[in-house]
Amino acid sequence: MFGLGWRAVFLVNLPVAILVVVFGIPLLKRTSEQGSGKLDPGGMVLSMLTLALVIVPLIEGREAGWPWWSWLSLAAAPLLAMFFWRYESRLAQAGGAPLLNPAALRAPGLGRALCIALSFYSIGSFFLLLSVYLQNALHVSALDAGLVFLPFGAGFLLGPLSTPYFRRHFGEWVNPVGMALETAGFLGLAWLIAATPDGTSPASTPLAVLLFVIGFGQGLALPTLMKMITGRVAPAYSGMIAGIASSTLQVSTALSVALIGGIFYTVLGGRHDPAAISHAFVVAAVCIAVCLGAGVMLGMTLASRAAASTQGRVSGA
Repeated sequence: MFGLGWRAVFLVNLPVAILVVVFGIPLLKRTSEQGSGKLDPGGMVLSMLTLALVIVPLIEGREAGWPWWSWLSLAAAPLLAMFFWRYESRLAQAGGAPLLNPAALRAPGLGRALCIALSFYSIGSFFLLLSVYLQNALHVSALDAGLVFLPFGAGFLLGPLSTPYFRRHFGEWVNPVGMALETAGFLGLAWLIAATPDGTSPASTPLAVLLFVIGFGQGLALPTLMKMITGRVAPAYSGMIAGIASSTLQVSTALSVALIGGIFYTVLGGRHDPAAISHAFVVAAVCIAVCLGAGVMLGMTLASRAAASTQGRVSGA
C-alpha cells in the first residue's frame, strides 16, 4: 500500500485509535481542576531536549562507532536536566503550572515507584531480540515468528483480568508478584535456549508456557504499577504524575532497546551463526531478568511499608 512495505504494519493502530476516540469521548467522565488549562512550553522543550541527549546517542552511538558527539551529548544531559529542574522549581514558586512540579515528586515512595516503572519496560528489547533469534538463528519465517508471541499476548490479556483476584489474596504485593513472574520467565527462557542445541528450535510447550508466564506477569503488574505511582500524590497532581509515569515507561522502552540491544550486538560481535546469536540472546534475557528483579526488590520495599502502615492504622483503630 503506497509503497510502505513493512511500515504498513503500524496501520494496525488506526482502528484501535478510532475506537478509543469514538467510545472514549462519550463514556469517559470529564474532570477538571482550576487552572488546569495552563501549559508549560519551556518545560516541554527542556524535557524533550534532555531525553534526546540521552536516548539518541545510546541508540545511534554503537552503530556510528561512538563518535565524539555521542559522548558530548551524554555528558551534557545531566547539566540540562539540572537546568530543567531549576526552571520548573522557579516556575512553581512564581505560581505557574510546571510540567513537572518538584513539590509532587517529594511524595513518600514516589521516587522508588518511578524507578520500578523505569525497570518495568526493560522487556522492550525482548520483542526485537527474540525475533532476531527466531529468524536469524532458527530461520523461522516472519509469520511463524509472530505466531510464537501468541502465548505472551494471551498472558498479557489475562493478567489484568486476574488483578482483582490477586489483589484479594496478595494486596499491595500484586506488583512485585507480577514482576517476579516476569523475572522467573526470563530466567527460564534463558535456560531453555542455552540448553537447546544450536540451530535447533526449543521445545514448543516449555517455550509457550514461559512466554505466557512473562506476558501474564507483565499484564498483572502494569495496572498496579500505575496505581502505585498515581496513588502517592494529591488528586491535584494525579494528571501530571500519570503523564510522568507514562513518559517513564516510554523512556524505559527506549533505554532497553538501546542498552540491552547494545549488549546483544556487542556479545554477538561480527558473528552471525546460530551459536553466537543464541548466546547473545541468552545474555540479553538474563540482563532483562536482572532489571526486572531490581524492580521486584523495590516493589517489595513499598509493599512491606504499605502493609505495615495498614496494620498500624488497624491497630490504632
